[in-house]
Amino acid sequence: MPYFIYAVVLALFILPKINIIGVEGFNAGLRIDDALILLMASLIFSTKMINRKAPPLSLFEKKFFIFLLVITAGTLINSLGYNRGTILFPIRFAEYFIFFYLGRIFFSVGYSLKSMMTVVFAVNVTIALLQYAHVIGGFTVRGYTPDVSERVVGITSGPWELGVLLNFICCYFLVNEKSSLKKYAILIIATAVILLNGSRMSLVAQAAITLAYFISASSITSILKKSFFLIPALIVAIAVFDGSGVSSRSESLASWDNIESLTSSYSNVQLKDEIPTWDELGVLKGGDLDTSWSMRGIKWIYAIKLFLSSPLFILFGVGSGAFGNALDGGWLRILTEWGIIGSATFVAFFLLIKNLNATMRLMTIAFAVNMLMIDIYMSYKVMSFIIFCAGYFYKKQTKYATNNPSNLSNHSPSRTPTLKKQ
Repeated sequence: MPYFIYAVVLALFILPKINIIGVEGFNAGLRIDDALILLMASLIFSTKMINRKAPPLSLFEKKFFIFLLVITAGTLINSLGYNRGTILFPIRFAEYFIFFYLGRIFFSVGYSLKSMMTVVFAVNVTIALLQYAHVIGGFTVRGYTPDVSERVVGITSGPWELGVLLNFICCYFLVNEKSSLKKYAILIIATAVILLNGSRMSLVAQAAITLAYFISASSITSILKKSFFLIPALIVAIAVFDGSGVSSRSESLASWDNIESLTSSYSNVQLKDEIPTWDELGVLKGGDLDTSWSMRGIKWIYAIKLFLSSPLFILFGVGSGAFGNALDGGWLRILTEWGIIGSATFVAFFLLIKNLNATMRLMTIAFAVNMLMIDIYMSYKVMSFIIFCAGYFYKKQTKYATNNPSNLSNHSPSRTPTLKKQ
């Protein structure tokens, strides 16, 4: 049984996502992963029912179920009242949370999180390099693409997903790897692959978690030791960045025309009975505009206007999935689709994850940064990975607290830990 669990978890993290049954209007659909997760959920909950000695719900479970209830209610209100949104999104989040239990089981049976991280890292980096060399293609959200050399994807559905996954893996090794050589080698390799896939937000997140780790040093000696590795790595990264796809895609990012076009276009965007497709909305017009910004800006204006058009929408949102495949701004999408109440319950849940330990703190920083420009919370491998790690560390923390009752208060998830190995 333990070997079966390890095999399933590893398969869920490294198998490409291939739809068996598509869902109209969305890139996601029913996949092999869903069958595996359903199988694991059945085994987990049937075992709990047989034992009849299941522990009371943890704070993680309570806050997640409150969040799930709120967004389900908001989605049903919009679906029935405005024919907008889909219940498939709350169902998908319920599916993500199965990984919390898988993480707990993974720790309980004695498996190493480091070994799993190493495999996921090695597989993705190897595949990404082969993709860059035109040897193989990749499975994107649109199916198999023979050539993804311009923006490598590894074993994920897109460069954004690969970038965040590498961010998370670096968070783990920065905190937990004892060998400085291995730690910074993984950081440099991951950063190089992020440069190859052209994900700007993942690159910013990589810088953010590295800085957070750097300033966590508790002594001058520790700072100097980290500087010895990080400063040369930073110089190399800057040199590589100048000739990378990320650099070429960012030439107009600092242009003031981006802001002017956003403000001048706000009054021109009109709400309709049904949310138009993004092709129908078009893009921002102006002078020297960043391409990604011009595509995002018009979407954001429409989303904000719809959100502000009713007190009901402000409180409960306009419905999960109302903005289709991408709004290209995760925090804005959460606020507008789930409302103030739904987004507050989501943040409350993630604050629990953040406060588990140093590793999860860095992961939530990476998550928060990527959410600025990417709907990364809708990414299956990203969400399942971070929730799996939360389950693993929660179980580890619970076991430590049980064996050391005097330290229980020092390991409460309501406290923000210092960056020590966990």
